[in-house]
Amino acid sequence: MTKQENGAVIAGYCILIILMISFAACTSADSLKNGPVITQVNPASAGNQQPPGPVSITINSAEKLPKLNNLAPLGGGSFLVINLTIKNNDVPEGFDLVNTSLTLLNTGNGEFIPESLNAKPGIRKELGSSLLQPARIKQHENVTGKVVFDVADSTDNVLNLVDKDKNVLTSLPVVLENQAPAWSPVTVTINSARKLARVNEGGLHTRDGNIFVVLDITVKNNDVREGFDFTRSSMTLLNLESSRLVNQSSNFPDTMDRPLEKPLVMPVKIGPGEAINGQIIFRIFDSARYRLNLVGTDQKMITSRPVSFESLATTDHPLSVTIHSVEKRYTLNEIRTGPGEVFVIINATVKNNDLPDGFYFYGGSTTLRDLAGGRNLGFSFNEKKDYGQYGVENAFVLPCKIRQNDAMTGNLVFATANSDTYLLNFVDYDDTILLSRTINA
Repeated sequence: MTKQENGAVIAGYCILIILMISFAACTSADSLKNGPVITQVNPASAGNQQPPGPVSITINSAEKLPKLNNLAPLGGGSFLVINLTIKNNDVPEGFDLVNTSLTLLNTGNGEFIPESLNAKPGIRKELGSSLLQPARIKQHENVTGKVVFDVADSTDNVLNLVDKDKNVLTSLPVVLENQAPAWSPVTVTINSARKLARVNEGGLHTRDGNIFVVLDITVKNNDVREGFDFTRSSMTLLNLESSRLVNQSSNFPDTMDRPLEKPLVMPVKIGPGEAINGQIIFRIFDSARYRLNLVGTDQKMITSRPVSFESLATTDHPLSVTIHSVEKRYTLNEIRTGPGEVFVIINATVKNNDLPDGFYFYGGSTTLRDLAGGRNLGFSFNEKKDYGQYGVENAFVLPCKIRQNDAMTGNLVFATANSDTYLLNFVDYDDTILLSRTINA
């Protein structure tokens, strides 16, 4: 790429950033009441009308290294080594992965790196499990490996996946998991995290594929002498799997007081040395991997933290589920499914590990989501006798209560879209998602 082309690309990114800030500033209060604005994290999306998601990337890990064995970076920088997975979701003829398919943008200094170092002599040998390029990724298949870039001393990097015409297909921020958090004028601590399938009180409901993420956080002003203005737009949540960003929380005083035990009331000015604590809520696509960002009034990132759902609602696993088998049927008790649908029968053992009052198991306790199509598919049919109790042998007879330390084994019945991959959620009476399992059918 020539210097002129390189400059044009950087200029394009700058123009888009200005447009994004202008758009955020012009958003009306009425429009905010309809929920947060969801945007694709894609620096080139303003001029790219491609449907999102034909090819996706997942960053498994990232680290900066001063050397790769005997190789040293040029210009006194570092090697940025990224372990990633690239999946062809919807390119029937296959996606051609070449050395220029992955580019890197330093959002701090505007440096644009048009290709990785993987093709350089000696790099592949020193890198180990290098991402093989060139390669053709067939539809619905994926490849995993490492790429390396020679970068300046900065943590503000965005990895872009581009097609042969240099259109950006998707972008992800590169998070250095092995790097100790740097000192920040304002810091955020995530005290707990949980998912909600529904928030019925206050009139808030999820759309297809969405859930509510509730975070208990502490925000401290370490060194902003004039005070830090904390608003709904100060916290953003990034879905690391879909690259979608929710650019503000859903904390509305008139609707969130009941669902949240201690909601953060915003806006508020946090004085020097002061801290605030409370809960924020986001409506976002379901995922196992999120990142919470704190931004200033200029929308520049101040600090960032990964969100962990390893234990979801409690410090332990209150509920455990073992999947024994999954079966698809087109008819059940002489009842046929609709076009493109099947009955999914999941044989499972459900155990109550740590719910002293028992686990109230009813039709609404389980939800099924089509991971391939991104659709929520509703509750089980086990409370409907024609489908559940009488139509399938050994079906769970619901409702019932599973006492602490007890377990039950049976079949869950769903009428759903035909898919290869589902997400099964178990939901408590207060709509907290206690446990999730990915099911291949």
